[in-house]
Amino acid sequence: MAAVAPTAESRGAARPIVRRIFAACLVVVALPLCLGGAYLLFLGGSPYYVLAGLATLASGVLTWRGDRRGALLYAALLVGTVAWAIWEAGFDGWALAARLFAPTVLGLGFLLPRVSWGPSAERRPTFRTALRCAAALAVAALLGAMMHAIGPGELPDPLYQTGGPVAVPPPLPAAQIANAAPAGEWHNYGNDPAGSRFSELAQINAGNVKDLQSPGRSKPARARPRRWLGCRRRR
Repeated sequence: MAAVAPTAESRGAARPIVRRIFAACLVVVALPLCLGGAYLLFLGGSPYYVLAGLATLASGVLTWRGDRRGALLYAALLVGTVAWAIWEAGFDGWALAARLFAPTVLGLGFLLPRVSWGPSAERRPTFRTALRCAAALAVAALLGAMMHAIGPGELPDPLYQTGGPVAVPPPLPAAQIANAAPAGEWHNYGNDPAGSRFSELAQINAGNVKDLQSPGRSKPARARPRRWLGCRRRR
């Protein structure tokens, strides 16, 4: 009786180790996202992280079972992440990289053999599939740009973000002036708890700063060579 050679499908079904390792990585990444995102949402933060964690967890479970919907779910997560990132950060390259780099790198695992489509050539992505993905990303980017133009909501306090020029802080109440630091002493980083970097000292100003002179310079003495373990310097 002639032996039957194993097909590509049977080899892929008998060796699901690559798919399951990747699925386990998805679950490991999803758990901190779910827990941390839930806590952030409890504090009044963005709901994106808990939603992304749940989607990644579901994608990992489906991928472990060999269900191709796991890859489709993660692709939908990436499309939503693009829209959310542009809505929050606009087209700032560094801010977008911080939001898109990790999900994109993790999603590259679906391109590995026997993860999302198996070893069969008929199941591999075609040019039409790539065109659909590009169109979905373009629509997500356009939607995020429109939402960013409307505004992501309450803007952060510039005192804590960049320390840029802002209005002079209002006078402190009389009860706090008694306990305030003397003029010229900075008891907080940036002078006050808000980090405004405002100083009341006026001895040096924009009008006389050009007249400042250096009190002098000193040339440091040349250090003598050290002798280690009784070794002398050769001449």
